[in-house]
Parts: sequence; structure tokens; C-alpha cells
Amino acid sequence: MRVWTVFGGLLVASSAFAGMTLNVDSMTVNGFEVRQLSCEVSKGGLFASAEISGAIAAQKSAFDACVPSGAAYRIKWQTAGGTLLSSSVEAGSNDAKKACIGAALKQLKSGSDATCSATILVGEQAAATAAADALKGP
Repeated sequence: MRVWTVFGGLLVASSAFAGMTLNVDSMTVNGFEVRQLSCEVSKGGLFASAEISGAIAAQKSAFDACVPSGAAYRIKWQTAGGTLLSSSVEAGSNDAKKACIGAALKQLKSGSDATCSATILVGEQAAATAAADALKGP
């Protein structure tokens, strides 16, 4: 049985026998914007989205230092038991800085057991917003 719940603009599909899926269109945490956040979470409940987005936002300074002029990147990562198991930068508006974004992502610390993807906006906000809109495509 799958149950759909709307929680503060967050659409969550959950099952009593499995984890849950988090899908957040856009969220800003401590000035750091994350778009198209999608996670398969095996524990953490509805509050996992806050923990996950907070963990990504904690890397804001490192991400912003990579591209101060502004950019957007599509990232993926997996965590379990507080350990980052894998991470990758799938696409970005400034390919020359993908390695820097990847290095910042490798510093992620999250208490959730989750496999996630998101678009992150880094550096100068107006340029990052334009880059994210272009990265998303038509």
C-alpha cells in the first residue's frame, strides 16, 4: 500500500513496508537553494527532507567558492549511517568547475539513509538562477 502525503509543499510517497520517496521542487535553507530534490529514504520520516537539505546547505561556502560568479549543478549522492557512500556531479553549467563541486560534495555529512539527486545553485544568485533554468531545459 502506498500513501501520498502533502507536508508543507512536500509530496511524499510512503509505504509501511519500505522507505519513502521525497520530492521537493524548490527549497532554500540558510540562503542555499536546492531544486528538484528527490530522495529514496529508508529512515528519517517526513523530517528527512529538512535534515538532507540542511546537510547540503552546510556545504554552501565550499560550493560557492567553486564558482563565485554563479552556476548550477545536478548532483547525486548516497548516504547510510552518517557515511557518504557515493557522490557524483551529473551535469553543470560550468564544466570546468565540476571537479571542485564534486570535492565539496564529498564533504557531505548526513544522518539519513538515503539515495538522492538535486540541482544546486551556487555562487551569485541571479547567475545561478539563470544557469539552473537553462540546466533544467525546456
